[in-house]
Amino acid sequence: MPMINDQLLIQKYDRPGPRYTSYPAHPHWKQSPSQSEWLEQVLLRKELGANFDLYVHIPFCSSLCIYCGCSRVITKDMELASRYVDSLIKEWNLYQEKCGPISLSSIHLGGGTPTFLEPSLLSKLITSIKGNKDISWGAVEVDPRVTTKEHCDVLIRNGFQKFSLGIQDFDPVVQKNINRKQPYEMVEDMVSYLRDNGVESINFDIIYGLPGQSVETIKSTFEKVEKLKPDTIAFYSYAHVPWKIKSQKALEKIGLPKAEEKRDLYEEGKRYLEKLGYAELGMDHFSLKDDQLYHAYEKGELKRSFMGYTSKKGECLIGLGCSSISSSGLGYVQNEKDVTAYMNTVNSGNLPLIYGHTMSQQDKMIDQTIQDLMCQGKTDLERVLNSLDDNHVNNIRNTYNEMMSDGLLNLEKSNLEILEKGKPFVRNICMALDPNLKIKSENQFSRTI
Repeated sequence: MPMINDQLLIQKYDRPGPRYTSYPAHPHWKQSPSQSEWLEQVLLRKELGANFDLYVHIPFCSSLCIYCGCSRVITKDMELASRYVDSLIKEWNLYQEKCGPISLSSIHLGGGTPTFLEPSLLSKLITSIKGNKDISWGAVEVDPRVTTKEHCDVLIRNGFQKFSLGIQDFDPVVQKNINRKQPYEMVEDMVSYLRDNGVESINFDIIYGLPGQSVETIKSTFEKVEKLKPDTIAFYSYAHVPWKIKSQKALEKIGLPKAEEKRDLYEEGKRYLEKLGYAELGMDHFSLKDDQLYHAYEKGELKRSFMGYTSKKGECLIGLGCSSISSSGLGYVQNEKDVTAYMNTVNSGNLPLIYGHTMSQQDKMIDQTIQDLMCQGKTDLERVLNSLDDNHVNNIRNTYNEMMSDGLLNLEKSNLEILEKGKPFVRNICMALDPNLKIKSENQFSRTI
């Protein structure tokens, strides 16, 4: 059977599907662990000598970026931020009271906007969490529009060595469309300051599929990227989920690119990045070859978490703050999403858990297989197929045989490898393994292209 062309492939495979930052995907979680069951999982991991990562969610932003799908609160109330930091510290202390001292391998600050916090408040938060101990790795998401040199000094002094800058796009028309005015010179000044102060790795987040973008504007954005040469780049597809994020509906009035046009934007960016010496890693991520992310990819040690691709991932992740997700490898829990409800629960002496999932043995098998595909582009299917019923196994084989005919992957015996032509469809390849998916998944997931 002859292979179909790229445009027909995009039309064929562009459908709603999970990004698989967790497996099962969030809408498919069930058997939520109680607080005591969750703490038993954390204690078990601790007794087995697991490495612990900490994610701290700062939900506040001083203005609304219309495209954003993150859990965020638009405010300028610094008194609220101060009370929220006190609750974060209390939540961390609750874990230590119930589980004993927890040594951290890494701390990740995300949002929202972590640098919404004033430098003194940011310092209070970090030092209260880590005490007098050093951390081996700290990563932080920063908005160049609100991040000062004082913020950077606090973070660097406390061991943060990866700064992920929210760029999205350098084109002024696109910035206006998404309500994120951010001059190139502002970013240039921040990159220079971080490099002058010895920061190990700088990442740019760039989004394709935004209103007003074209092949020409993407090329112009990457010409500016070339001047700054960040160590890594996350080149994400815009996730349009207006049923969840009402503000995104405004972008429909301006006009969003179709699937084929979105893919053209990505391919233009990819060509430019490869010309600059960046290597494509996993899904939507690029790295210079002297960065540790690339070294992890070369060694087959690249990992994927709720924060994206990483070279450093502990066996247990504790999430602090509203909407944060924690993972033990045995299950997941998510915190209360509302800021006030989160603070009230923590201040009453309870962990603010509202939702979660207890992983079955089959979940663990599928999770590892999806990790392999998204991080290394290949896997041995035998172990996962043995955990599935015959009907699902037949569906997987039929789907993969069709994908082989389309030139997306190669399957010999149980060895599955994603081919170059299949990289845009890695989510679809993983979806074939997922028994939770229904034929229709509208109003659950963004589209795969």
